[in-house]
Amino acid sequence: MPSVARNAKKTPVVILGLFSALGPLTIDSYLPALPQLADDLAAPLAAVDGTLAATMLGFALGQLAVGPWSDAVGRKVPLVCGLLTLLLSSVGAMLAADIVELIALRFAQGLGAASAIVTALAIARDEHSGGRLARVIGTIALVSSLAPLIAPVVGSVLLTFLSWRGIFAFSAACATAGLVLASTVRSPSIPFRWRRRTTFRRFGHLLADAAFAGLLTLAALRFTALFSFLQWAPFIFQSHFGLSASGFGILFAVLTVGMMVGLQISPRLLAHGIPAGRVLWGSCAVLAVSGGTLVAIPAAATSPVWVAVACGLFLLGCGLGLPTIQTLALEGHPHDAGTAAGLIGASGFGCAAVMSPLVNLLPAAGLAETLSLGVVIVAATIGTALVLTIRGSGQRAAHARTEDL
Repeated sequence: MPSVARNAKKTPVVILGLFSALGPLTIDSYLPALPQLADDLAAPLAAVDGTLAATMLGFALGQLAVGPWSDAVGRKVPLVCGLLTLLLSSVGAMLAADIVELIALRFAQGLGAASAIVTALAIARDEHSGGRLARVIGTIALVSSLAPLIAPVVGSVLLTFLSWRGIFAFSAACATAGLVLASTVRSPSIPFRWRRRTTFRRFGHLLADAAFAGLLTLAALRFTALFSFLQWAPFIFQSHFGLSASGFGILFAVLTVGMMVGLQISPRLLAHGIPAGRVLWGSCAVLAVSGGTLVAIPAAATSPVWVAVACGLFLLGCGLGLPTIQTLALEGHPHDAGTAAGLIGASGFGCAAVMSPLVNLLPAAGLAETLSLGVVIVAATIGTALVLTIRGSGQRAAHARTEDL
């Protein structure tokens, strides 16, 4: 990995968390404004959902580019370039005249925000390993989880004084703050033999690892379900159940506590020697209960309490699984930490963006949003169980071969 002196001053974990929070801030702060935005720009629901999908796609592609770049030149330059992109695109989104222009600028916002989360995870791997890495990633995730908790509330408050355009001014302010924090980042020295590795060689090395490929699949499944929740939640609770924008922001903040709890439990379990596979199976069980509640209990379609409980459990399951996936991915590839972080992020956000039009066929076909969300969560749970089963079988087979030798 990039060399870091043993006695070198470590980057404060809270700063790494703030960098990783820029993505959720960019995505979540304008969720309460989606209905207003649709009316103001006279845009259909599919087009409004396209602004979220564009952000996710930009976030995915940006991580694919920034990861190998940061492994080759260090962490600081890609970070600053990305934050400048986020700043300029946020100002452009604030001034967007139509939905097509806004979609393009949201894509650019995603590209810019990607640099921050890749840099945060890569620096964590540069400076830590083992149980300490699990705890640092858990702390980063906890700090970044405050972003989806606070962002909808901030967006709701801004909407009481400003239009949806004011929310993009908030995004520009966040990017400016990120540029100030970027001055504290130190790029580690990178041995020449690692700088020479091409992007495709880095990708090939990681994708040839079957265990890493399984982690990519797990990330894709989790983020697809999470993205479905993010895009449907405002319409479920505001349009269907009649919550105000401020009411939705408060509810969303309460639900996010479930993710924060999971984010704290997961690294502690890993640090105390609990196998990662057991943590992931536990996460899978929580997701199964959440999705099963929305699909199998008829009252869940009409009761906001049932839906809120199921969504809280869903976020708890995501909180248990995501830091475990990230820790496993980074721990095994210290020399390509940026590339590994970029691939994990790109897998999750890219799959979510690509799958968005497909999952939107469910409510378009007349299925209620609550039931549609349940179907997506159940599908993600089944896929996760299959990957974990294959992963466990492969590990047992490898262990048996070792014993035979």
